Amino acid sequence: MRARMSPSNIMGAASGDLRVVVADDQAAFREVACGVVGEATGLRLVGCVDRVSAVPAVVAAERADALLLDVRMPGEDSLAMAAQLRRARPHLRILLVSADSVEDIPDDVFDLGIGFLAKDELEPDTLLAALHLGQGCPRATGSG
Repeated sequence: MRARMSPSNIMGAASGDLRVVVADDQAAFREVACGVVGEATGLRLVGCVDRVSAVPAVVAAERADALLLDVRMPGEDSLAMAAQLRRARPHLRILLVSADSVEDIPDDVFDLGIGFLAKDELEPDTLLAALHLGQGCPRATGSG
C-alpha cells in the first residue's frame, strides 16, 4: 500500500535528486517521513510502502537511489531485508530509522554500510545529510 504522494513530489524533481523509497508500518510516521523526503531539496520521493515484503519490488521498479527503512515492522525482518538489498544493490543508500537507540542495532548491519537515523531527528537537513554520508560512515547519529 502506498501513501498519498502529490504530483509535485513525484513529477517536479530535478534529475540529480536522490530517488527515495520510504518503508514504515506506522501510517503517521510514514506520512511524516514521506512529507520530509518530498520537501527536501535534493531528494525525490518515489514510493512509500507499509510492508517490508513490498520494498524490493518498489526499489527496483522506481530505480531508487535510497531507502529509508523502519527497523521494526511486525512479522517481517527489516534488517535481513536491508542486508539482502545491500548485497543485490550495493549502490543503494540504505538508512534505517527507529525510535530505538542505535545501540540496539547489530553491528554486522553497519558493517554492510547501512546507516541509521533516530526517528525523532527526522528533518529535511538531517535526512539529506544522512543520505549523503558515504558508506564508510554508516551511523548518522548515535542517539535514539
